[in-house]
Amino acid sequence: MRKGILAGILAASLASYSGCGEMARNSVGKELTRRLPGLTLCQDGKYDLDSRCIGDLSTLNDMERSVYQIQKWVYYVPDAGAPEAFKKYFKDEVKKDYISDMVLVGGGSGIMLKDNYMLSAAHVFRDAEPKDVNYMGHTYKVSPVFMIHYASIGGKLYEVKVEAKGSLDVALLKVRNIPPSMRFPEVKLGKDSEHYSGQMVYIVGSGDLWGIQVRKGTVTRPDMITLAGRELLPSAYAKGKHFLIDGRIVPGDSGGAVYSSRDGRLEVTGMMVMVNPIATLIGICLGIESIV
Repeated sequence: MRKGILAGILAASLASYSGCGEMARNSVGKELTRRLPGLTLCQDGKYDLDSRCIGDLSTLNDMERSVYQIQKWVYYVPDAGAPEAFKKYFKDEVKKDYISDMVLVGGGSGIMLKDNYMLSAAHVFRDAEPKDVNYMGHTYKVSPVFMIHYASIGGKLYEVKVEAKGSLDVALLKVRNIPPSMRFPEVKLGKDSEHYSGQMVYIVGSGDLWGIQVRKGTVTRPDMITLAGRELLPSAYAKGKHFLIDGRIVPGDSGGAVYSSRDGRLEVTGMMVMVNPIATLIGICLGIESIV
């Protein structure tokens, strides 16, 4: 994110960042610095295969375990004017396959950093919308009352809270009540500024909410600033550096990680934010240097 977007939000919680390089200047980056001291960055350009950026291309399991599915659950109630028969149908039939009378309405992916903090796409956490439900030839509206997000980790659901958002499509999250004994791979954040067309990347996300999947792709355009039709995209994509990849990016991948390698070391160099509406199966990714 650019300077001033989330300044003071992340900086208030991730102090004394150390590791490979200096945390970038923007606000989400500053907040990460305050909250997550010691988070490893690999942006200083000194790739000498030392112990700072441990990991190689054999650690695919670590890549898979660095990203988790985010689920959005919403509690809906029928509007007051709906007939009692529909209200009973909605409670007994529509909700019966869900938990606690809440309905799973979508979700995305999140990158686990450290100390139970995650990065994800902000649009995964936007407010739920009313829905239309058909019953006996009529359409009735149900409205959201409240919404909860969970991270699916190790077969269990853990509540997720948004700690910070900015003008880019990115959110800093905190996962609640994870057991202290649970361990996660150490994620390294790299440099998207060194991407090039045709570069192979790994894509890790919960595509179609079918669980975390690791796929291969390529960078089709390292900087989409001149992309024709960019004016058709939401305003969040007019800021920050975005790049394009192939590899069947689908809903549910938003917030997932893009990994690339340098000197045999795997680094997160981007986060998936949306499918390109102009070219099917081409994904739009936010460069990690625009975030931190």
